[in-house]
Amino acid sequence: MENTQDKKSDGFIKYTATYGAYLGIALVAVSLVDYMLNMYGTSSFMNAISYAVFIGGIVGATLAYRSKALGGYIGYGQALRFGTMLCTFAAVILGAYMAILVNFIDPAYLEKNFDIVAENMAASGAYTEDQIDMAMSMSRSMTTPLSMVLISMLTYSILGFLVSLVTSIFIKKENPNPSF
Repeated sequence: MENTQDKKSDGFIKYTATYGAYLGIALVAVSLVDYMLNMYGTSSFMNAISYAVFIGGIVGATLAYRSKALGGYIGYGQALRFGTMLCTFAAVILGAYMAILVNFIDPAYLEKNFDIVAENMAASGAYTEDQIDMAMSMSRSMTTPLSMVLISMLTYSILGFLVSLVTSIFIKKENPNPSF
């Protein structure tokens, strides 16, 4: 007879990987549109769409997991764990996309981002030219394609945890008749 815990664990990995892939692909699609429009993350509208896709993906996937795999019930901890793992899988896909983008599609991508940041710093009037040059020099020395991928993966995993902390409050649905 198959162990029930192993069956639940297999379902958990299956759902987090599947829905994580969907979320990762959706985030890559938003990022590609942003890139094709030469916005480089500076558009508030595109950032809002990205956050909406991210949050909607967590909520939708967790609700699907709750109804399809758990019989309509999910605890707060389960929802938090699911949302966090889902985002970790999505972050791997997004990280792979970033690696391809900065290494093969547009090797000048990082430099374009630095130029935009420097322009924004200068436009704010809060920094001298020397301060901007020093900040850009430090950023360039610490930012490599590999570090961008790792930072992207870490950021989306942590952001997924934080969003799941909140969304799990509303998604949880305790079983009134738990069987032990």
